[in-house]
This record gives sequence, structure tokens and C-alpha cells, in this order.
Amino acid sequence: MPNIKFLYIRPYGYKEAITSSSSVELVFEICPVVMDYLREHTHCPPYRLETMIDDNNQYIFKFGCLFGSDVHKPSFPEICRFITQVEQIGNEIDDETFLDRIIHDEVYKIPGLIAEKAGESEEYIMNQIYGFFRGFHDLLLDIWDDDD
Repeated sequence: MPNIKFLYIRPYGYKEAITSSSSVELVFEICPVVMDYLREHTHCPPYRLETMIDDNNQYIFKFGCLFGSDVHKPSFPEICRFITQVEQIGNEIDDETFLDRIIHDEVYKIPGLIAEKAGESEEYIMNQIYGFFRGFHDLLLDIWDDDD
């Protein structure tokens, strides 16, 4: 199995019956080695974790307004480029190396890999890709506030 495999796209907020046209949720299947490690070592509360990963090793990524600052409605070609590049970057290495990069805070090296694959005009896509990989790191190492 590849490390990352795109499965499907859905409207953002569909579970809550509130959808946003400025974002979509992209669902990816992630290799069991990485997902099992994340589940065992995350500091994320279980009720929040289940909104990001599920029992079928699916990772849900919100594609769109990544940091809530600029409103940018993603286009279908942008979404396709994002999916292609995420799969390419994630599958260039084996699952143990992929996990090792997450554990050892090497997600900061990912922008260099992204820049090699995308032109400077692709800054929005590059930021989204970085956010995708950073999400694994955040699940593992961030201290989550359980009061929200």
C-alpha cells in the first residue's frame, strides 16, 4: 500500500449540516504504520481525533482557507494539483521514513520538496501541502486544549 492514497472529496461541514463554499474536505487513506503510531502517541483528545482520522486509517484534510486569513475559494484544478503533489511527496519514501520525518519534526523540510515540484506561482498550493503534512506532526506533538 502507498503511504498516501486519495479517496474522495466532500463539502466542508457536511456532518454538521453546515457547508462552506470556500473549503472542501479531502479524505486520504494513510498507511497503517503511520496511523497506528499517531493513535498511540497523540496528545489530541479522542473526540477531536475522530474528526481528523478514523478507524479505517482515513485522514480528513480541510482544503481551502488554511489559516483563516485570506478567503480563497479553491478551484478544481488547484485541488487536483494538490492531491497529485501530496501523493507524490508522501509516496516517494517508505512508511518508516515517512513516520520518522513526522516524529523528528522534519515536516519543516517538506517545503523544499514541494518547491522542487511546484513553481513559484503555486504558493497557495505549496502552503496547503505544507499544512497537510504539518497536520500529522501537530496530531503527534501538539498539546491540545481539552476545554474547547
